[in-house]
Amino acid sequence: MTLAYVRACAGDVPEWERRWHEAAAQIAAADAAPGGPSAAGPDGARGERRPPYAGPAAYQPDDRDWFFGRERLVDELAARLGRQRLVVLFGPSGSGASSVLRAGLLPR
Repeated sequence: MTLAYVRACAGDVPEWERRWHEAAAQIAAADAAPGGPSAAGPDGARGERRPPYAGPAAYQPDDRDWFFGRERLVDELAARLGRQRLVVLFGPSGSGASSVLRAGLLPR
C-alpha cells in the first residue's frame, strides 16, 4: 500500500524500502536488548506487549503466536508436503509468502 502511494507521488521507492528495512532492524534490536519488548506473543507474558504487525519484515518462527488467519493455507501446504517432496510457494513481494513459510509452516 505504501509503495503504491510512494509511486503515485513520484517518490523514491528504493529509499522507502531502505527506510523500512532500517526500521525493522531497529525494532528487532530493541526486542533483543535486555529489558526490551518481548516477543512472547499476544499475552505479553515475558514483558511488555508489542504490536503484532511486523511492518515490512517477514514474520519469523518465534512470531508464530502473532501469525494467524492463514491456517487453512498452512494446513494445505503441510498436507502437500506429506505427499510430495517439493512444494513451491510464490507470490508478489509483500504478499506474505515468507511469513506463511517461516511463522506458519516451519513451526508446525
